[in-house]
Amino acid sequence: MIKTPRALALVLCAFSGPALAGGLIQTFPEEPFVEGTTPGPVGFAGAYAGISLGYASGNDEVGVSGPTISGKDKIGDFDSDGTSFGVQFGYRWDLASMLLGVEAAATGGTISADFDNSDGNGETSVDYALSLRASAGTEIARETLVYGFAGASYAQFDYDVARDAGGDISEEFSRIGYLGGIGLERAIGERWLVRGEYQYTNYGSEDLTDSSGYATKATPDYHSFTVGLNYRFGQ
Repeated sequence: MIKTPRALALVLCAFSGPALAGGLIQTFPEEPFVEGTTPGPVGFAGAYAGISLGYASGNDEVGVSGPTISGKDKIGDFDSDGTSFGVQFGYRWDLASMLLGVEAAATGGTISADFDNSDGNGETSVDYALSLRASAGTEIARETLVYGFAGASYAQFDYDVARDAGGDISEEFSRIGYLGGIGLERAIGERWLVRGEYQYTNYGSEDLTDSSGYATKATPDYHSFTVGLNYRFGQ
């Protein structure tokens, strides 16, 4: 027979074990699992500089008026095209809902045109262009920015037109025009950005004359497509 003190001790041990375990061992709720993210590009805001390469085309109807002409005599067309290359510098501000920016650029290239027919001949080219524009865009993904832009461009042109029946106009002139377009930019790292753009530029009209009183009106405008590479500075 088991004595009463010994039996009491066994019963107390049986019931007190779980109670002691619950009181002495403190449990904590599990932390929720949060899936990690891979670090991505910092963004598009801040200062940047880059280079661009593109193709441009335009049309300018060539007509000559003068002392022996009734009205205007159309003698040809300047169907300009060629490659362009440039450098750009800019800055963007991140306003949470959109990015606003300003950019200055200098462009050169081989944009030119000529014609030679029974009515006459001509040749024109763009020497260089300087532009200043403002932009507004939004990130459609963490690494992709879509934007629109508008601004002004200053360009210098060479223009030569010779009419077989009279009129020889050769002049270098410069014009200020307006520009506008759209673009898409993609981050390929924390610093490097690639972009593609469409731009339309219109320089209005310029009246050109020779010493004999013959005149023509130059109306240069261009559609251009460019790709570019920018490096972003700062944080």
